[in-house]
Amino acid sequence: MDQTRSCSVQQMIFTYVVIYFFQYLIMSYTKRCLCSQGGWKAVCACRILQGLAQAGVYPSIQNLLANWVPVNERGTLTSYVYTGSTLGTVIAFQMAGYLADSRWGWPTTFWAVGAICMGLFTVLTIFGAASPPRHKTISEEEKTYIMGRVDDGTVKKLSIPWKAILTSKHVWGILATHVGSGVSFVFFFTQVPSYIHYILGINVKSSGILSSLPYVVSFFTSLSFGILSDYLTNNKYLQVKNARRLFNSISQVGVAVALVCVTFTTSTVVAVLCLVTSMGCHMAMHVGWMVNHIDLAPNFSGTLMTIGNTVMNIFNVLLPVLISNVVTDVHNQTQWRIIFFIIASSGFVANAIYVLTTSAETQTWNDSEQSDAHLEGTETKNEKQKIASS
Repeated sequence: MDQTRSCSVQQMIFTYVVIYFFQYLIMSYTKRCLCSQGGWKAVCACRILQGLAQAGVYPSIQNLLANWVPVNERGTLTSYVYTGSTLGTVIAFQMAGYLADSRWGWPTTFWAVGAICMGLFTVLTIFGAASPPRHKTISEEEKTYIMGRVDDGTVKKLSIPWKAILTSKHVWGILATHVGSGVSFVFFFTQVPSYIHYILGINVKSSGILSSLPYVVSFFTSLSFGILSDYLTNNKYLQVKNARRLFNSISQVGVAVALVCVTFTTSTVVAVLCLVTSMGCHMAMHVGWMVNHIDLAPNFSGTLMTIGNTVMNIFNVLLPVLISNVVTDVHNQTQWRIIFFIIASSGFVANAIYVLTTSAETQTWNDSEQSDAHLEGTETKNEKQKIASS
């Protein structure tokens, strides 16, 4: 990274990594507190509030990355930021038990995390900014460096070009792999431990090491994928769109293969290896479809992420229904194998759609003031061609 930059970019990214990290701590343990006080209704209410609060996290991060991260460092810094969730998961698994066993008991977990979040909010308020021009203490040299290396160096407030977005094959390709990636991750996180427990007789959740191991490995693979992606593109070994295809395929296909392999082993070691491989490969998505939003439309990267998250969560709501209808006996390996194959197949198909529709070029509708005129001009041109040919 260029040494002419001062600490402002690092402060921005570090702040969001830490915020993302601690929100996972809250997600993991707040429901237990409410369950003891208000029962399942309180837990449901809390989860709804948490979902509403979290809905803007990914889109906000995407917008910040689009405004702050230079193109030549996009893979590295995007991976760095999103590894915050992985780091938070690892720390949560290991730390919560120690806090709960302290002299002040389990409430310590919530009070400590709440205090830290308030502190981070204060730090963000003081040091944070939506873009380099709005940062209070950024140097001119640093601002010039950053704005000369983001797509057009300007921050715009534009109307959302819904027609252009919804008719873009590149957006639909990202949406397909977004859903496939999200479903496979939720399946891994919620159902694979049950399979390991009922079929292989391993209680993954009871072992902090086994629970944390996939996330520890994925933390390092994510950083490695980001660095490798920038290396390949900056040195012209791969075009950016081909790098996106490569790493997205590692993510989707790697997870799918690992999930299928789990169903054909009775070995604890092999099963754990498959889990670790699955999560490790999954992190390649950070320099696959996730960063592709910023490639296509930096001005609307948050909007694209919001659309994808909405559709993905609809599928994730339906996932338990599918599983409950296929796996009627949790001790039946054949039934589990069917659902594993369904999830793996969806990943293959989603990735194929993405590979066939990938683009890393900034779209004309990124400047929405021009997008409508561009679309109308295209339609008029097509009409003229039809008339001429007839």
